[in-house]
Amino acid sequence: MKQVRETSAGKSISAFVILNKRGEQVATVQAHYANSGRVTVNVWQTSIALDNCCKRPDLWSQLPTGQDYKYAAYELWGFQESHAGGSGYDCYTAALAGLIVDGHTLADHSGLVPEDDKKRAALLKKYQRDPNAHDDEYWREKAHAIGCHWANWTTDGWRSLHFIGGLDRLERLGYRVIQAI
Repeated sequence: MKQVRETSAGKSISAFVILNKRGEQVATVQAHYANSGRVTVNVWQTSIALDNCCKRPDLWSQLPTGQDYKYAAYELWGFQESHAGGSGYDCYTAALAGLIVDGHTLADHSGLVPEDDKKRAALLKKYQRDPNAHDDEYWREKAHAIGCHWANWTTDGWRSLHFIGGLDRLERLGYRVIQAI
């Protein structure tokens, strides 16, 4: 996904609308790029996305007991904010890492996604055991289906499988990411 910034009075911003496979809006993502190199990312999720967050057992356990789960879900995931700064790397993707959109954890370029890490490890193991593993298109499709990409090629084949960083992972999972600003 190409990142475009609009500049106004020394500030740069980007905004994205995230639609699920049915075309329903599940989130809005906004990024602010300060002149210092620091990026602030805000994610607002719709009630559809919050319901999907509540379906993940690992996230369900984070909800406090004794109150309405919808209210608690909104408090935890309805609005999320993250920051990243520095130079020499993709601050935008780093700021997105760990945020949750429609029940999917976003990663940086080689980060972890707790809910899908078992699928990633199983696919890598299956690839490494397959003597005919050089059918790149087949394995690329398998990796993309779980939001991953192959890395570290050797003469024996791929050595690593990483989650795709940022909002690109959502696109691989079938979401539509529309850049609004």
